[in-house]
Amino acid sequence: MKQSMKTIIDMREQTRRRSHAARVAVVFGFGIACAFAGAGASAEEFPEGANTPNASELEALIKDKVFTSKQADGSSWRLDYRSNGYFYVNTSGGFKASGKWAVEDGKLCMNLKTDPTVCNDMRLQGTKLLLKRTNGSVISLEPA
Repeated sequence: MKQSMKTIIDMREQTRRRSHAARVAVVFGFGIACAFAGAGASAEEFPEGANTPNASELEALIKDKVFTSKQADGSSWRLDYRSNGYFYVNTSGGFKASGKWAVEDGKLCMNLKTDPTVCNDMRLQGTKLLLKRTNGSVISLEPA
């Protein structure tokens, strides 16, 4: 009886983790679930003439800023990057999460509390900030 109860608890925990990973994959394309979800998608290229910001430029563009982004499926995101290195995300689908952010030359790295860090390529086209998701799609981060 004790073994079967432990098995049930383990199965529930595995289901909870998979569910969380799927929600994260929907938002950023993080994790293992993204590898499968993005497998059929073709990668987009950044627009011609888009520049790669260095780490200092990228930090200045992101720190203490709030962005919105409209996705191809019609959903929208709100991303809030704080100067203390934390970010908060809310989606129109009801997903909410937070984690830490950092920059490298041409990359924005984000780490939700329970997931590995993912670094996304970033470009600047005029005043438009572009992010390439791990599934290959390019999205625009618009100031809120």
